[in-house]
Amino acid sequence: MKCLSLILLLVITTFSFGNVPTKSNQTALIGESESFEFYSHFWFNMHHFFQYEALNQKVLKKSKISQKVRDGLSKSDKEKLDKIIAFYQENMINKDLRTSDYMSDFRLWIITQNEDKFSKIPGRFKAHISQLQSVRQIYKETFWKEHLSSNKQILNENLKLVKNTEVNVAKKLSELTRARWQKEKIRVDIVLYAKSAPRYINSTRPYTSTNPTHIVMDSWDKNQPVGNWLELLYHESSHHLIGTRSGFVGGTIVDFLVTSKQRSLRQLWHAYLFYFSGKVTQEALKSQGIENYKLYMVRNKVFSAYMPYLEKHLPDYMSHKRTLIDVTESIFKDFKDDRK
Repeated sequence: MKCLSLILLLVITTFSFGNVPTKSNQTALIGESESFEFYSHFWFNMHHFFQYEALNQKVLKKSKISQKVRDGLSKSDKEKLDKIIAFYQENMINKDLRTSDYMSDFRLWIITQNEDKFSKIPGRFKAHISQLQSVRQIYKETFWKEHLSSNKQILNENLKLVKNTEVNVAKKLSELTRARWQKEKIRVDIVLYAKSAPRYINSTRPYTSTNPTHIVMDSWDKNQPVGNWLELLYHESSHHLIGTRSGFVGGTIVDFLVTSKQRSLRQLWHAYLFYFSGKVTQEALKSQGIENYKLYMVRNKVFSAYMPYLEKHLPDYMSHKRTLIDVTESIFKDFKDDRK
């Protein structure tokens, strides 16, 4: 009896903390490596597609659904598409895919569902699922083949690089952050369009939740340099190693702020994350014969105001010449001196 009670307690605890499902209860696995499992999930892709389409129509007054595709649909199917897009505009696009409680809970539930049949649908998701079910056949016959192909293509282009570099990258990022890489394989869901928001509607971005780590990567933009997708994968993976105010890196920045009584530099922890993951990826790509790779943050001018100071001081920490608290102090000093 005690044994049974313990088992029930473990099951309840696991469910309560929202563990990301593994391939044992999934049918959408399209590839894996030592550190990652990659999925292209039917319902999760559909959800992201309509989130992006609704945003695109709302903000840019444009559609990713071509006129040719619309012309090929029956009147009834057009009405169903318009209805679900209106539903997303009214109920979903104001919810952040990563930080919204609803979206987070929906994500953890929907990726456990089979393509052909739902398990018991939680009450708060019933209206949402009803909309998705209404266009299931339209999505499957009109869009899914292309989306699945795009997801498989981006993975096929990068899987060898992942397998050849992941062990060393995980080791180096763990050393830099003084944090252990997640023991269990990290689940990565690939969707055509990932995290979209009005402020960057012309692009989509990967996003991550932690404890445990779950990464959502996109496959739509193929016009990126070789190594870009790999760097973003390792960047997103680094979120389970670097916290905003916790862990070695985030904690070091907080310790400096507390002892020096200085005001924070906005999201400096995130700039460190970009730099560490970018430089480690750059080194990994070089080991695979890919020279002159430019970091994502350089190409896209991410934290560009910090970049001269990161370049000046962080390499000394990465090469074990100075401590992180020391280089953090130097970054603050130089940054603020230049702005006096």
